[in-house]
Amino acid sequence: MWALVCGAAALAACSPSAAECAEDGECARGELCLAGFCEPDDDACGGCPDGTFCDGDVCQPDSCTELPGACPTGYECDVDSDLCVEEGRECTPSEDTGACDDSEVCESGQCVTAPERTLLSIEDVSLEVGSDELEVQVAVRNDGVADTTSVAVHAYAHRDSAPGQGDEGDVFEVIDTLSSGATTTVALTVSDLDEGSYQAWVQVDPHRNIHDGSPGDVLFGPESYEISSEPDLLVSSFDVTPASNGELHFEVTVENAGGSVAENFDVRFYAGGDSPPLTGEEGDGVEAISSLAPGNQRDLAHTVTGLLDGVDQAWVVADGGGVVSDPNRENNLAGPRRYAVGLPHLGVVDFDVTGGGGTASWTATVENFGSEPSDFELGGVGPEAHILVEFYEERANAPEADDSDGCGFGGDVGDDVVQLSHIGPGATATATSTHEVETGGNTLRGWVQVDRGTCTRDPDHTNNIAGPVTYDP
Repeated sequence: MWALVCGAAALAACSPSAAECAEDGECARGELCLAGFCEPDDDACGGCPDGTFCDGDVCQPDSCTELPGACPTGYECDVDSDLCVEEGRECTPSEDTGACDDSEVCESGQCVTAPERTLLSIEDVSLEVGSDELEVQVAVRNDGVADTTSVAVHAYAHRDSAPGQGDEGDVFEVIDTLSSGATTTVALTVSDLDEGSYQAWVQVDPHRNIHDGSPGDVLFGPESYEISSEPDLLVSSFDVTPASNGELHFEVTVENAGGSVAENFDVRFYAGGDSPPLTGEEGDGVEAISSLAPGNQRDLAHTVTGLLDGVDQAWVVADGGGVVSDPNRENNLAGPRRYAVGLPHLGVVDFDVTGGGGTASWTATVENFGSEPSDFELGGVGPEAHILVEFYEERANAPEADDSDGCGFGGDVGDDVVQLSHIGPGATATATSTHEVETGGNTLRGWVQVDRGTCTRDPDHTNNIAGPVTYDP
């Protein structure tokens, strides 16, 4: 149907004009449906030459296949649509698609837009080795903009090289639904493994049914492990608590991670020593264990008495006598743990500096490893006592403490000082500071020092200094 567009003064001048329409698809190529009629789409292009029409904001030739070279710069002729399309970048779908932007995927050898990409990643992997099996815990994250379903997680128990795309694992699990931004953990177990040394791998979505990003994001490995029928003793936890009466209390957990029972062995405790004890060396205390089955653990508490006041370090050894046929004795030893009897003994156990926007924030955690509160000679004891924690914005080398006898004011002064209350035996306290830092665009090296003036009764300042931590304010 054609509409007649007539001037108000002369109806006789009426002539056929645009076709009526309800939507753009009813109009010819290069036209839009405007106010119920098909009109040329020239607004975005600002007018197009003869033989072309406006497509979005590009003047398209009526037929690019019939007019070689008719496409504008940055466009190429698509034979299927007979239109000029943006030039793509070549890529190989089966390989790393690093040639494509984050918002693109590789299809038919070209980078094309993928508005709803699903980007998977492996956040964490842990291995648990049994006498003839391997259990793998895998945390998988969906970093894409869309939720996804049927995410396959494959575990490979014994491969010398990395699995490739399409390689099936020894076992696999499927995550039914993984929402955008979410993380979920799956457990996979490979059984009936023979004795030997192996390398484990993990791959998510090996057939690339979902993942649109780098293959390296969904591949983990190699992680070496060993299947053995012999016992494997290890000290999985170890702590000491000193007392003012010359006692040192040990708390220890011993596990058997091997494939057979460990029998008639002892656990030896060492209160003091500059170097690790040797197998067979007599300890300051001992606990006997008659039997420990594979996968089991034993919690032990032992007290060594008669210690003199001072700072030292403690060790513990599972099967100190060396009677168990254990192929891996490195994990039988734990230590050293520093401690002080009859005295306070401070140490920085955690230190971090973060920067941004011209400011920096320091955080330092201090622990008292001694049996006495960390009092301060000038500030008294108990609630009135205080400890100085000093932060250094930039230093190439560690700051120095006061080297005079007793409480002094020498050494390297920090850029900021925080005062802590006294810290009781075994307790911790945290000091924080935030302020502006002038950097000149350089990366800085931060340090922290506790009790620069050596004003507590701590006889050993070895671990009172921590750093450097690099940061960019």
